[in-house]
Amino acid sequence: MTENAKKWFVHYGDRQEGPVPLDKVGADIAEGKITPKNFVWCEGMKEWKSAAEVEALQTFFQAPMPPSFAAPPAMGASPPSLSQQPFRAAPQENSSDLSALLDMNTRSNEPTATLDVKKLREVKKEAAILEKQAKKSAAPLTSARGAMEGSKKRIVVVGLVLVIGLAVLAQFGPAIRSMVSTYGSAVGTLKDVTPEDLQELKSVIAMSDKGGTKAALALSTNDLDHPTFYVASNGNETQNFEIYVHGDPKTLVNRKNFESHVSVSTLKHLGTGQPFKGESVTPAGEYQVVLVNDGDGKGGYAPAFIPKGKKVLATKALFLGGKKDANYDAALKKYHNGMREAGVAEISALKVMIAQIDSKYDFLRQAVPRITTPPVLNQFKTQWTKYASETTIQIAQTGQKVEAYFPMLRTNVQSLWQAEDKAVMDTADPKLLPALVTDFSAKLAAIKGQVDIQDKKYSQPDFNPMTEGLK
Repeated sequence: MTENAKKWFVHYGDRQEGPVPLDKVGADIAEGKITPKNFVWCEGMKEWKSAAEVEALQTFFQAPMPPSFAAPPAMGASPPSLSQQPFRAAPQENSSDLSALLDMNTRSNEPTATLDVKKLREVKKEAAILEKQAKKSAAPLTSARGAMEGSKKRIVVVGLVLVIGLAVLAQFGPAIRSMVSTYGSAVGTLKDVTPEDLQELKSVIAMSDKGGTKAALALSTNDLDHPTFYVASNGNETQNFEIYVHGDPKTLVNRKNFESHVSVSTLKHLGTGQPFKGESVTPAGEYQVVLVNDGDGKGGYAPAFIPKGKKVLATKALFLGGKKDANYDAALKKYHNGMREAGVAEISALKVMIAQIDSKYDFLRQAVPRITTPPVLNQFKTQWTKYASETTIQIAQTGQKVEAYFPMLRTNVQSLWQAEDKAVMDTADPKLLPALVTDFSAKLAAIKGQVDIQDKKYSQPDFNPMTEGLK
């Protein structure tokens, strides 16, 4: 049987109508007489259902409604009796009382099922519960209205704040722009600098650029073996700087000296330098770090290792190349001990060179009394040439062992020998030889005295060779 051919019964709240055709039910839905909450029944249905639960009626509603949780009392003989199905209170029955239900039962022309008083009292009780639930459901609506009112108030407050903010910006614009520049640049995100350095970078960025370029630098703590620097300036446009470093020789590990520099460009107040070129690891030690740019040279005091024409903007004394800890102290001591031992070895070589020359002086001193005439002098020169050639070779070979610590003393010894050899060969008057021997003996003694001084220093176990300013 089609839905149109079925007989329909409708519960209107205070009365029951039916049987009616489906078209009549649809017309009542369109006129609003039947809502999704009204209960209906037709042939083939086991129990009364809300109109929203009946699929055949969905086309008559603009949008489906959630199913009701109650069933009305039995209305006629055709629908199932309430005594034969679970009894549920209908939401739309909230406004109906016990007498209305009893009246409805007596007015209906259709046979109805028997209703007992106990069942009707349960209907009324459940209807009261549902009414409370309906009030709770309305609470969010009240909250939403309150939220809307709160939003209106917040909009008014925000508007007032904007007006005040514009007034403050007009009055304190330059200071605020400086603050925005400071915290708007990348400097605010730096995590690898000390708090003191970070504050210094921010302070420079906040400075006005009307007084010229101001800059600061900070050491990154990310990789201490390959130090890099941040540079901050008060200029928002691109600016070019250079960082020069000069190591204190007395503090460097495995290096007698270290100097280098790197270029840094800033954009929007901040720039990052690269590790020093050509260096796998920067020697650990104390450094003087100087930040410069191309200027008139009228900046701060420029150390000797800074090229002329550079303007000094900032200087720092920093430990670079690692951590200054017990490991550094041990490595430095080991390096200095190695240097001391190498210095002692070079001193020994110098002593050998001096002894080689001194032996030839003895030969000359012993021969001088016998050299009284030019012919005898010429015979001596022939013999001297042989000895001198051997000595020159010996001195050169020994001098190769003196390279790192005492190259100047080595040069002095070799120069003295060359001057002595030439003086002997150039002398034509035997009477000049005694004075020549005395002069060269005194010069050799002076060199020997310098070597002895170094020998005493390097013989001390705790001596630091770098205090001598070795190059």
